[in-house]
Amino acid sequence: MGVGLGVHVNLFNVLTNIIYTDILKSIQTLQAPGCYFPTP
Repeated sequence: MGVGLGVHVNLFNVLTNIIYTDILKSIQTLQAPGCYFPTP
């Protein structure tokens, strides 16, 4: 159970990292309206 919980926390960290970087990209594109690169 401890291992399963560790894997769950690891996946959660990966998801939060992806979401966090996505938010940072959105903020950067908002700050630079002349340089908008849509992400797939």
